[in-house]
Amino acid sequence: MPFAEREFDFVIGIGVVYSLNLTDAIQCLKEIQRVGRGKRFVTLASYATEEDSRLFSYWTLLGTTILREKEWIEVLDHIGYTGDCTFTSARTLKLVPEKQSS
Repeated sequence: MPFAEREFDFVIGIGVVYSLNLTDAIQCLKEIQRVGRGKRFVTLASYATEEDSRLFSYWTLLGTTILREKEWIEVLDHIGYTGDCTFTSARTLKLVPEKQSS
């Protein structure tokens, strides 16, 4: 990005990071970290089971990098990301049917 380091008080990436391939997603997170001096927030596509992954993949139009939460945390730790994030999944999107009570 053509911005100076620590130029922004708040940087937000909703639905953008996981629309990139893994290499570009890492670069995007690095840039969010670099240009922010205050708060940072991103949403990341995640799954817990293969069924969750399949449902999320069917739902998303642009989602390319869908990882388990643990894998995203490894990526964030690797690049030194210090902002906040939330994990978007088939469950958070209510794509997974709720279990019926017996």
